[in-house]
Amino acid sequence: FWYPFVTYLPTGDVLIWGDQEGIIVNPYTAQVLATTPPLPNNQYYRWDNAARTYPYEAPGRLFRLELNNDLAANADLAIGYVDYALWGGNVVKAGPFDHALNTAIRQRISFTPNGNGGYTYTLGEWEVEMMPRSRSQHNAVPLPNGKFIMTHGTEMGIQGDSGLSNYPSQEAWEYDPKQPIDRRYRILASTRLVKVYHNNGCLDQDGRIVLIGSDRNDLSKINVDNVGKDAVDASQWGDVDYRNEVFNPPDWYKPKPTWKTLPKTTFKWGEEVTITYEMPPALQGQAIDRVVLHTTIILRT
Repeated sequence: FWYPFVTYLPTGDVLIWGDQEGIIVNPYTAQVLATTPPLPNNQYYRWDNAARTYPYEAPGRLFRLELNNDLAANADLAIGYVDYALWGGNVVKAGPFDHALNTAIRQRISFTPNGNGGYTYTLGEWEVEMMPRSRSQHNAVPLPNGKFIMTHGTEMGIQGDSGLSNYPSQEAWEYDPKQPIDRRYRILASTRLVKVYHNNGCLDQDGRIVLIGSDRNDLSKINVDNVGKDAVDASQWGDVDYRNEVFNPPDWYKPKPTWKTLPKTTFKWGEEVTITYEMPPALQGQAIDRVVLHTTIILRT
């Protein structure tokens, strides 16, 4: 696998996706526990001619874990599932001006104990959905509410050091996995910055998204016919761009609770902590049912 998408599952095993298929492995023994089924061939997607990791990069993410009644009653994860998706990519052997994929794929992984201290996996059928347009090399930043914000990347080309990316994507998209298949995407604001190869994004502690990086900008052709010359603020450094952006997701503007007291800022594992908060008038009568913690690991030498 080249530059695979790797993530821990709730069971402690690891999902690895590379190019055109994925596997679930035990991280201690390297035993392959399950393999994803072949992707479907249809009018939107050819399984034998598309890839979603370097140099045809597509972001892959697990969806937010939801505690259902079974999981709440069984702390040992006796019954459970997790969903994940990969958005975009490109066809194998694509060139600088080949359109990226305009499809996303998603799948449900179910797991049950096997009686030997591990889990048996059932991988569901693939669901293929249309994206608003072609895209690759973009970010898919998960939000605390389960939605994703997608930014930057390109509409054409692949990754590489020779200016293989063209027609940068400037729109931000919101993806809501809980909506029906034809209502999951919402097109948001556009940026004037170009961030293609080696760009990244992450969620800040206050719910906003920080967007950084980019490479080979001077070699990327801009789709001026679509966006207009004034819609692009080119990098003054040439191939790289040292400017960062902050993007406010739509839900960031909604009323929020205000934290009133916090006994301390660091806690031990398993320690009980009491936090008080105040609801704004628009949220009176509601309660907080989950808290997203910011985790910092301090390394001492």
